[in-house]
Amino acid sequence: MKKLLASILLTISFCVFSLFGVGTAQAAQKTLMVGTDLDSAPFAFKDDYSNTYQGFDVDLIRAIANQLGYDVSIVDMEFDNLFFGVQDKDVDLAIGGIIITADRAEKVNFSDPYFESGLQIVLPAADKWIKDIKGLEGKKIAVLRGSFGAEQAKKIKNSKVKSFNDIDDCFVELKNVNVDAVIHDQYINEYFIATHPDFKLKTLPNLITKNQYGIIVSKDNSALLANINRALRTLRSNGEYDRIYNKWFGNNK
Repeated sequence: MKKLLASILLTISFCVFSLFGVGTAQAAQKTLMVGTDLDSAPFAFKDDYSNTYQGFDVDLIRAIANQLGYDVSIVDMEFDNLFFGVQDKDVDLAIGGIIITADRAEKVNFSDPYFESGLQIVLPAADKWIKDIKGLEGKKIAVLRGSFGAEQAKKIKNSKVKSFNDIDDCFVELKNVNVDAVIHDQYINEYFIATHPDFKLKTLPNLITKNQYGIIVSKDNSALLANINRALRTLRSNGEYDRIYNKWFGNNK
């Protein structure tokens, strides 16, 4: 009888935890395991002075977790591994400038869009010849491995694409004149250029694409997805989303 009662209680507990979209281990410790690439300032990075994780995406996911009653444990992963981490259940979700595409949506579930950005071309400040994406035909282009920028660079006629696990390495290659350009996210490009004036880089004014970011969860975790979307709606309606946005980008939406 005691074993039967214990079994019933365990089953009830499992159902309650599943309702909130996390496994029993995560629910027991009230922590969401969040994968992100900490080399993607201003969205996610480690601040060397305070030894803390910071960025727009970091603040946003903490606010979402707070709405759901959970703490957050940040797991630093290479961008290309974020998708595998979610699929293999190494993390509960991933965030970090992840562009929503139809191909990616076949493998993972995306939350409602939470940010708008786009791809941008980065060049040496002294460059006077490349004016647009057509000017990259036959050129050497550095990209972040697994990124949407990498996909687009490979479509450019006769382009020679070099992929790196760290976007900073792409900018180093450009500084050292080992490539002709970098294709990556607008905000990450502009943040890097502003904080590394010695690299002497610039961006072209027109975006290659306009995109939306989403948070990713595994295909079989619809409960967590629904709760993330609910929390996002709450943060937008109560002004918290705008507060976080203005902290990192100013009031220029």
